[in-house]
Amino acid sequence: MKQKGREAIMYVAHPTRMRQESEALCDFVWKKGYAPVNPFMCGEYRHFEGGIISREASLEFCLNIQKGCGITGVFGISEGVLGEIQDRLKWDPQKNFRFFYGFDSQWDSEYEKLKEKYGDILSQFRKHQLVVLVGPRAAGKTHLINGITGGTWADLYNIRRVRNTTTRKPRDDEDKKSYNFISQSKFLEGIDNDEFLEHDEYAGNFYGCSWPEIRRVLRNSDGIFAITPAGARALYEYRFELNPFFVVLKPASDEVLLKNLRKRGDNEQTIAHCLATAKDFVLLPEIPHQVLEMTGTDKDFEAFQYLLNYKSDTHYGFNFREILRNAEKREYC
Repeated sequence: MKQKGREAIMYVAHPTRMRQESEALCDFVWKKGYAPVNPFMCGEYRHFEGGIISREASLEFCLNIQKGCGITGVFGISEGVLGEIQDRLKWDPQKNFRFFYGFDSQWDSEYEKLKEKYGDILSQFRKHQLVVLVGPRAAGKTHLINGITGGTWADLYNIRRVRNTTTRKPRDDEDKKSYNFISQSKFLEGIDNDEFLEHDEYAGNFYGCSWPEIRRVLRNSDGIFAITPAGARALYEYRFELNPFFVVLKPASDEVLLKNLRKRGDNEQTIAHCLATAKDFVLLPEIPHQVLEMTGTDKDFEAFQYLLNYKSDTHYGFNFREILRNAEKREYC
């Protein structure tokens, strides 16, 4: 459901260097279902920041305007924007923010430069980590997720499953652990309200990964779920907010994947398609990620646990199967 009342008012936080884009940003916000409040339209720049009011007094003026808005949308990074974020965090315990990273080409460089003065402000949105598995059908995604979120492991790692949303009927009670089942009309309403990171239609049913579900899990624990490469690329745009940890599951061979597919009972046409498209489940080097070689044996889960134990060290680009082998040789495991 679209927001109403004060909750529907979005403060459009963006740097002075982006003020020429203000109108386009406001159009974008309106299409997202919010009423935009543009600080650069609350008074002419030549009178305020560029005139007699001064930059400091203009920022104070904008902070007071922000207090009347139900949410702050962040479209770029600057000292002023970080001041606006810092101020809202003082009086808004719900942290009502949305971050839109695609509008500011200088986001990363400006944030790194300003961290020296402001610290890592956005780390307050990254209390927990989202483990993101990318891999072809039957690579072992469900096996790893069920293993790490079941029994004592879930509490040991403080990790919970992020359930995807679908319109298909549940196959059994076990299926309900992996999915939220909703009606097609409810799903389409969610698409209209921009509630899904990604969504797709397969065999007449809709599937999607919802923002409310991601945020629900990350509120109190780490989260884990599987996603397509396209979904991973979209999720990477929210890395400052969601703190994703990407893991690509790579079958050790076609034989391993074939064995898993047949174990699932897939027909020959589905098997042929999965084998042909397995190579497409990769991520570009620009997205930091781990590669976990899947052998279809118990060693897969051991290697995955080893990876989670050391994920905070962010050894990007390493093959953790090789790390595990080396660790075994040194008798560390």
